Amino acid sequence: MQNISKKFAVTAMVLVATMLCAGVGIAADEKYDGPPISLTWSNYYPENSQIAVAALKPYLKHITEKTGGKIIFQEYWAGQLHGVKQGFSACKSGMTDITQGYIAVHSNRFDLFNVGEMPYAFKNPVVAAMVMEALYPKYFKKEYEKQGVYMASYPTINMGAGIISKKPVRKLEDLKGMKVLTGGGVISDSFKLLGVRPVAVAPSEMFSALQTGIIEAILFAKGMVIPRQFQEVAKYYTELNISTLGIPYCINRKKFDGLPAPLKKELYLALREANFIMTKNYLALDDEADKALRAAGVEVIKMPPEDITKTKALLEPIWKDFIEKKEAKGLPAKQMVEDLRKLSQKYGAMSMDELQQEVRTNPVKGIINGL
Repeated sequence: MQNISKKFAVTAMVLVATMLCAGVGIAADEKYDGPPISLTWSNYYPENSQIAVAALKPYLKHITEKTGGKIIFQEYWAGQLHGVKQGFSACKSGMTDITQGYIAVHSNRFDLFNVGEMPYAFKNPVVAAMVMEALYPKYFKKEYEKQGVYMASYPTINMGAGIISKKPVRKLEDLKGMKVLTGGGVISDSFKLLGVRPVAVAPSEMFSALQTGIIEAILFAKGMVIPRQFQEVAKYYTELNISTLGIPYCINRKKFDGLPAPLKKELYLALREANFIMTKNYLALDDEADKALRAAGVEVIKMPPEDITKTKALLEPIWKDFIEKKEAKGLPAKQMVEDLRKLSQKYGAMSMDELQQEVRTNPVKGIINGL
């Protein structure tokens, strides 16, 4: 009887230690205990930019801390290794291990994954990031991995929050005929319905294009206007809050597959919460931006409520068209949209603290096979 009690006590202690280890379900004997492993990180933002400091570096810091210092980064900023359009090819080739693998700059390569840009799909970018990661294994993984990479995480920005423009946009009619940088894919299609003339410009050329009049406005998250210095040449910001934009990061498959098994799991789980952290920090930039814009002499304009209602009605056909086109290709778009709306409603009803706790205690499985 005494031996049984001792065995029970030992078993209980092991279980408790397992549950407490890192708070993410990694047992103590499963943790990697070798030397740190370096991953090459590349990004097109300057290292000292507000976006890098406020959103990107905390992402890297969290991963290093969450893996107990076992994943470290060799950082390359300001496009030192490659441009944003070369993200997939640079990651696939091994030039970099983790970088932006943006859907928006290669929207023609994707089908279902473009749903993340649909109008009025999510309450905020954090909800969008969580919903899209939850749907990824079932609906998006196959087409993303066709790029020859794994998806590391799906941070999201409030790109459709509004436009920074050289002339005031006070009502819906003011958008008609404007040359606006909207990005590609669904976002571009949405703004075409509002009478906008979408113009494609490389990220590195946005400022000069706005300055010279090649474009009259840029669809941009409020919190990213000043970091990109657009307020120097455009003095009006009109809030629209139409859509979010996923800015997924990819990771080199060979590098990830070559990691020790315990470290793969640690990194995978760290990426889930890092996704939340980056998105939340981007959103915080938006929240802080209003005063900064006004102080910089930018007029912040709110659309009349009746125009917002009208905009929603004008853009509703985008959803029907999206579903019909994808279903015609044999893709499960209707079911995916139903799943998206259910998850969006579920996460949209949760507080920010509840959302973070959800990521910690119920991380999405299967974004990378076996994890």
